[in-house]
Amino acid sequence: MSHLITDCLSGSRVKTGLRAFFAVFSALCLILLFLPPDWWIYGKTLELESVIIVRAYNFFRWAAASLAIICIILAFSSLKFKTLPFRPALWLFPFLLYPASCAKCFISNPAPWTYYGTVTDMNKTVYYFLDSSFLQGQTMVIGRLKRRSLFLDRFDVLAETNGDSPRRYLHIVRPDKTQDSYGQLYLTRKNWLVAMRYDNKMYMAYDLNSGKPYVRDDVMALSPFIMIDPDTPLNNNDRRQILEIGAGEEVGQPRKETIVQALTNENPGVRDLAKKLLANFQPKTKVPVSKSTITGAGSGFDFRGLNRGK
Repeated sequence: MSHLITDCLSGSRVKTGLRAFFAVFSALCLILLFLPPDWWIYGKTLELESVIIVRAYNFFRWAAASLAIICIILAFSSLKFKTLPFRPALWLFPFLLYPASCAKCFISNPAPWTYYGTVTDMNKTVYYFLDSSFLQGQTMVIGRLKRRSLFLDRFDVLAETNGDSPRRYLHIVRPDKTQDSYGQLYLTRKNWLVAMRYDNKMYMAYDLNSGKPYVRDDVMALSPFIMIDPDTPLNNNDRRQILEIGAGEEVGQPRKETIVQALTNENPGVRDLAKKLLANFQPKTKVPVSKSTITGAGSGFDFRGLNRGK
């Protein structure tokens, strides 16, 4: 029986099949070696202008990994069946070429872009929440799909911000029954794109009517009711959380000016929440500086003496 298996493994069909196998495996490894999973283009003002993603890149990765596993199985099988052709290649491909291509792919781009939430407007234009992160570095964008080919997606960047420190975001009230997934993207009736990193933390917004992005300090100046229409029920968890943190000037807190404007909102739930926020509002008071603090009397040293003799 073993002689029969040996004869079969040394046949021309096996050689032809292995040649095709190595050709496909080589092509996949070369793709990982020389083709980046994505790249981005900066405009004249050094702002991120567009992102291009190789949509099929994960397929190439999984296909190469699958062939590497098959190759390892064949390599260990060759220890028993000595007539298996191309034995050195069975060891070189999965233990040298494939790891080298994976290492080159990671080193050249350790933070590939990832797709998250998506919405489509009335004109069939598609928008995505895109994320690129590695360790403490993170970039998030609202991307408008400009062109989709067989392998590539090209996005125009509408808004871009960072997810690492220092973070700038605004806690908002979402409509009822929204999901707390990562990378949420919503399109409101008033043509606002609203992007949440997670929970109800809005990191980016984009006004489709004016074409203006709102990120960092600008996003914190928006209304926490940006997603609420006159007939929209409020998310109870978001409502409770907004009441807990209150209005103020800290990161995440809605500004008092936007809460005052919400008193005339058409939604009764918004008006009620705005009244409660203003009732609990406590403005930040500055600590007065006493004369003794300036002269250093509390420490027993008169700083005014530093000016003597001058």
